[in-house]
Amino acid sequence: MKFLFGNALWHLLAQSDFITKIIMFGLLLVSILCWTVIFYKWVQLSEKSKQLDKLVAKIDTVHTHKDITNFLYENQSLYGRKLLSEYMNARKSLGNKKLEYYEQEDLDYQRYAMIDELVFQESSYLLILFIAAACGPLIGLFGTVWGLMHSFMSIAQKHTADIVTVAPGIAEALLTTLAGLMVAIPALIMYHYLTHRVRLIEHDLCQISDTLARVTKTLILDVKE
Repeated sequence: MKFLFGNALWHLLAQSDFITKIIMFGLLLVSILCWTVIFYKWVQLSEKSKQLDKLVAKIDTVHTHKDITNFLYENQSLYGRKLLSEYMNARKSLGNKKLEYYEQEDLDYQRYAMIDELVFQESSYLLILFIAAACGPLIGLFGTVWGLMHSFMSIAQKHTADIVTVAPGIAEALLTTLAGLMVAIPALIMYHYLTHRVRLIEHDLCQISDTLARVTKTLILDVKE
């Protein structure tokens, strides 16, 4: 911690060459971008997960066509309501009858396509974390190799390889590797965590959609009979 926030770090940065400074500045920008994405997606997915939990609990109380209408009217602000509304509109367009096999198949295709679209939207920006996790260490390694080359050239010019000459150059070179890992490790952890949260949202959406499809199918059969 003393190294990270003490004078040693800033001294190494100050004496580093232009390429190393560019790499460190770039990694800093990537880190800021990653943490912005992390906090944004964390808040967004947490709120939507809570709304879906409420929706999952309420959808089990739907038993009649009136219940469905009231349910959609009373929960206009809940995430996932659009999926249910569009499904009901698609079902009503087919008429009050027992569906043929191809009609039911087409209806199922439409609702799963809507779920895929919602999941795709929730996965937005996560690619940034994945790219940062994959490229951060490589960029840091590039900076390390460049720094070592710069250090060895300095040794060759001074014609000496004592610890006083070698140590600052090695530390300067390894600094970019450290920065790359500090970007990549949180990005990789949060990428997998947020991807898991998206999969949970997908599961809830499928559960809600399947429940509504089963209820509406039963209602149509009851009306026909």
